[in-house]
Amino acid sequence: IDFTNFVVQLQQSSATTIQFRTSVDNFTTVFATLSAAAAPGFINTVDISTIQDISSEITFRIYGFGTSGSTATLSVNNYVFTGSVENTPNPSLNATPGNIANLNYALAAGPSASQTITVNAANLTPVDSFLTVTAPANFEVSTDNTTFASSVQLPYTGNSLTNAPVYVRLVSGLSANNYTGSVEISGGGTASFNVTVSGTVYVPFAVPYFNAFNTQTLYNNAALQGFQYAATAFNAGGGGYAVISINGTITAPAFDITGISQVEVSFDGATFGGNTNQTLTLEVSEDGTNYSTVGSITYLNNNYVNFRQTIDFSTFVGTTAYIRVRMSAGTNTSRFRNFYISTFTTWTGTSWTNGTPNSSVVALIDGNYNTAANGDINAKRLVVTSGDVLANGLGTISL
Repeated sequence: IDFTNFVVQLQQSSATTIQFRTSVDNFTTVFATLSAAAAPGFINTVDISTIQDISSEITFRIYGFGTSGSTATLSVNNYVFTGSVENTPNPSLNATPGNIANLNYALAAGPSASQTITVNAANLTPVDSFLTVTAPANFEVSTDNTTFASSVQLPYTGNSLTNAPVYVRLVSGLSANNYTGSVEISGGGTASFNVTVSGTVYVPFAVPYFNAFNTQTLYNNAALQGFQYAATAFNAGGGGYAVISINGTITAPAFDITGISQVEVSFDGATFGGNTNQTLTLEVSEDGTNYSTVGSITYLNNNYVNFRQTIDFSTFVGTTAYIRVRMSAGTNTSRFRNFYISTFTTWTGTSWTNGTPNSSVVALIDGNYNTAANGDINAKRLVVTSGDVLANGLGTISL
C-alpha cells in the first residue's frame, strides 16, 4: 500500500495536545499534531505520502493528553485513509531441464561428469536474498562446477534470477547400481521446484566377461561399458533378451589380448517372430572395421540353443581384438542372451596357469585334482584332458 493522506474529524473538550503516530517506528515519532473543536466537525487533513510500500499490518494511533480544566475528552467522529494498492505479481521459479539422466561412471572411477540445471525466477521476496539448492542422497550440487556439496545457496538480487547455472553430479565411492532422486530448489517466497536426476555406477568391461542381457538394466549397462548396438533392441518378454534384426550387430568393446592366446565365446539364441532360418554369426576383428567369421549357428525354432566357439589370437599382429555377433541370414529377428567371453586356465597337477577359475573362466584339467587338497572349483566349464578330478568330503565343483 502507498498512502496519500489521512482525514479525521475530531471533537474535544479541554484537551490541550492531540498527536498522530504510526507503528512504522513503534509510535516513537509524532507524525503530526492535530486540532479539534468543542463541537463536532473539525476536520484535520494529514499528508502521509511518505508511508510507502507497506506490505504488512500497520497501526495508526491518535493520542490526546493535557487539559485546560479538571477533565478532558477527545472523540473521533469520522476518518478516511486514501492511497493506492499495488497489484504485486506472484513469485515464479522455473528450472530446465526438468529431468537429467546419464550421470554415470565406471565402478571406482567417480564422480560422474556434471550436468547443468538452468534456473530462472521473478518477483522473489525479499528483494535480495538466495535460493537453496538441495541434492538428493548420492548426488551433489555446485554453483561454480568446482566446489560440490549436498546443498548450496544460489544468490539473487532485484527479485529475480536469469539463466543462473547449477551443476549436479553423482558422488564418488558408490557401489554398482542405479541411482535416482530429485534436486530441490526452494526459497524466494515461492513454491519449490524439483528436477529429477538419475545415474548409474557400472562395472567396467573386462575379459573374462559375462552379461545375461535379460534385463533392460543389463542391456543399458553394456552400452555404458562400450558395447555398440546396430539394429538391436531389448525385449522384456519371455525372461528378457536382446532382439537382433537382419545385419544387426552386438559389438563388444575392444580389449587387450596381451597374454591371452585364446578365448571362448558363447551365447544362447533362438528365433523370434517366426522361423526363417535365422543365423547368428560370430565375427572377430583386429581393427574394428574388417571382420572375419569364426563360426555361426542357424536357429530352427524359438527354443534357446547354446553356441560356443573358441577364438585363437595366435595369428593377430596387434594386441587388440574386437568381437561381435551379427544376424547374417533369415528374416524376422533373433533372440540373444547369456553372452560370455571366457578365458582359459589350466590345472597342471600342481597349480593353475592363469589364476584360479571363476564362473566366466573355462577350467582345463591336465593333471590330478583333489578338492580336499586343492580347493573347490568354480568355473564356467570344466574340461579334463588328463588326470582325475576327485571331489572329496565337503568339496564342491560348481559349473
